[in-house]
Amino acid sequence: MVIVLQPSTFDSNLYVNPKCKPSPVLIPVIDLTESDAKTQIVKACEEFGFFKVINHGVRPDLLSQLEQEAIKFFALPHSLKDKASPPDPFGYGTKRIGPNGDVGWLEYILLNANLCLGSHKTTAVFRHTPAIFREAVEEYMKEMKRMSSKVLEMVEEELKIEPKEKLSHLVKVKESDSCLRMNHYPEKEKTPVKKEIGFGEHTDPQLISLLRSNDSEGLQICVKDGTWVDVTPDHSSFFVLVGDTLQVMTNGRFKSVKHRVVTSTKRSRISMIYFAGPPLSEKIAPLSCLVPKQDDCLYNEFTWSQYKLSAYKTKLGDYRLGLFEKRPPFSLSNEFKTFYDAKFGRKKLPEEDSNKDQPDDGSSNGDVNTNSSQVTNSAQDGNTGLANGNVIREKPKKSMFPPFDSAETRTLAESLSRDIIRGNPNIKWESIKGLENAKKLLKEAVVMPIKYPTYFNGLLTPWKGILLFGPPGTGKTMLAKAVATECNTTFFNISASSVVSKWRGDSEKLIRVLFDLARHHAPSTIFLDEIDAIISQRGGEGRSEHEASRRLKTELLIQMDGLQKTNELVFVLAATNLPWELDAAMLRRLEKRILVPLPDPEARRGMFEMLLPSQPGDEPLPHDVLVEKSEGYSGSDIRILCKEAAMQPLRRTLAILEDREDVVPEEELPKIGPILPEDIDRALSNTRPSAHLHAHLYDKFNDDYGSQILK
Repeated sequence: MVIVLQPSTFDSNLYVNPKCKPSPVLIPVIDLTESDAKTQIVKACEEFGFFKVINHGVRPDLLSQLEQEAIKFFALPHSLKDKASPPDPFGYGTKRIGPNGDVGWLEYILLNANLCLGSHKTTAVFRHTPAIFREAVEEYMKEMKRMSSKVLEMVEEELKIEPKEKLSHLVKVKESDSCLRMNHYPEKEKTPVKKEIGFGEHTDPQLISLLRSNDSEGLQICVKDGTWVDVTPDHSSFFVLVGDTLQVMTNGRFKSVKHRVVTSTKRSRISMIYFAGPPLSEKIAPLSCLVPKQDDCLYNEFTWSQYKLSAYKTKLGDYRLGLFEKRPPFSLSNEFKTFYDAKFGRKKLPEEDSNKDQPDDGSSNGDVNTNSSQVTNSAQDGNTGLANGNVIREKPKKSMFPPFDSAETRTLAESLSRDIIRGNPNIKWESIKGLENAKKLLKEAVVMPIKYPTYFNGLLTPWKGILLFGPPGTGKTMLAKAVATECNTTFFNISASSVVSKWRGDSEKLIRVLFDLARHHAPSTIFLDEIDAIISQRGGEGRSEHEASRRLKTELLIQMDGLQKTNELVFVLAATNLPWELDAAMLRRLEKRILVPLPDPEARRGMFEMLLPSQPGDEPLPHDVLVEKSEGYSGSDIRILCKEAAMQPLRRTLAILEDREDVVPEEELPKIGPILPEDIDRALSNTRPSAHLHAHLYDKFNDDYGSQILK
């Protein structure tokens, strides 16, 4: 049996789940009394991680009684309810809901499945209520234990799990860490125009959860394609949700389901969730009967108490299982190995050149040419013989990685190695039109200390931090590539995605490892593109900031300070379009702050002559007009303008071809005509500058903080 659920009409850009075209979603409805219920349960867990249960054996009068008693408790004066708060974690609690805590609030009761083990806060829950409330809670939790055990027994039987009761035993034993939560979403003062997120998207950490609510809507689940669907409420049935622990024990065969609650009605909502969890000391790992080979396990072993503790330390919507997943081994690409050995590896001995035409015997991975010198890419040790019988006698100049204190740190270093620029970007200073001041300052700050190191010591120690700032599209990244080309240093091209990790604590480690690698391969340049995305102003008055973001920024500032105390030539070159967003402490460490302005007339003329050269025999192009009418255009804007002009003759050619009924063979296609002066006029009317309105902000920042023009 299935029920059809329609996709949710709720849409919010606060969530990044992909949306798909609306289509009915079939949610399984499983009758526990049917003979094939176990097969249906396994199929539902694999497909949705969620299903509806009917004929469950729980008395309707018990459900009604418990709901009524819960409503009576939540209707008590706050002075009485507060005696059971704050939860420890059991007891009574309240919480603001919504992404910013502005949608409303909920109140809840959290109770240990074994009420005898409850704290004094648990006792306080029943202190001002009739005994019937406690009796109803106790009977309800017995029924939930029975139902959760039955569902897990059916899973065991269908999957042929050995030993028997491997799963169900975990929720049957007295030590089971199961709990019951009753949520109350009070009536809203006014009905919202559209549905708003109340309780954010999340998965449950336990084995399974048994959910029941009154007839108020609000529950949504996320299906495989990322669509959120509304779950039609049914006060007489239960919904079963697969939890993270069951996902691990089935090695990912079952998926814990993402769900959330939205608010769209003035009616209050009551829900009761029984979380069936294992004992705190229980070791959680993929079951050996489901994963014969240890190498096929997707998760490391952990105890339920460890996982529970990690869940409390993370945000509601975080992917908690990531901390316990086995990471695939990292393998360096042949491209990087070739690049590395070309730059730092063993050099080929002169006598080997005489046999360079001999066939390869497999003892090396091949040769590359760098700066006209042949370099052998070999991973062999110093006693390995080559095809010609010679022996490599020279030791490697540097190891690929510095010594690290753990394999985890080395893995992070290997991932960062992808951001080393491999090969020459081939951007020369003369390729960049204009920006003479920026080029002079960059040469003085980066190129000269490498070229003439004798002069740069003591007070003249090279600047370790350089900031390129200016409007978008003015050539900041081009200047960085020119530095990589001209300086021949190890160049780390870093963006926010390179150093921000979903793993807790890894972002700070990535920053530290990045600077360790840069010092190891000195002289080196770390280019931080769009640095405002990494270290904007830290939290202060009127600002909120996640702890992980603050730790990353602090580590970056510490590492920047460390560069001042080392003799290795490591430069930090940063670029941003929003210099005023940078933290003041980072501005202090970026000692040289260079404005990359909009191009002046001479620079614009050079760009137009390079992109739109006048062809012999054709009508000369009005470069003077272009220079005059492109005031305020950035380098990127000028390129778009030239592209638009070049499209005009192509459009004329395509119009002729489209009018023909027959298909023209490729070899008979006509040539594109020349660019005409009127094409320039049309291109000017079709394009607009993108950054000129904010140019004065960069000038003001340059007056306040910038390195001024060299005389």
